[in-house]
Amino acid sequence: MTMSAVTSLSLDPPRFLVCMDHRARTLAAISSSQVFCIHVLNEHQHDLSVHFAKPQDRRFNGVPYRVGHTGAPILEDVIAFVECRLTEIHTSGDHAIVIGDAVHGEALGGQPLGYFHGGYYRLDV
Repeated sequence: MTMSAVTSLSLDPPRFLVCMDHRARTLAAISSSQVFCIHVLNEHQHDLSVHFAKPQDRRFNGVPYRVGHTGAPILEDVIAFVECRLTEIHTSGDHAIVIGDAVHGEALGGQPLGYFHGGYYRLDV
């Protein structure tokens, strides 16, 4: 899924949190597999962001990826990723707060894709 709420939660242990609608199919997949991967998309991957924002079956069909250390899919050509093992899920209102320990990640370089006020932008960093 495409997430806009991703936060580094802790340095020791390295931990992230993501927020998603409690009805999201991805939440059920994370709960079942106990792993997830956070990706930072390249500036030219707007279509990939839109693709994963739509609810659909077989969302990885035709999308280049590899299987990571945790078994989570890692998208190709991203500028960074972090594989996480699920530690907690909390419910707040209509969303779930998913917390995971970072177990592996890489920063591969490139210009990140940004999203703000309903549009995609290049972030000059």
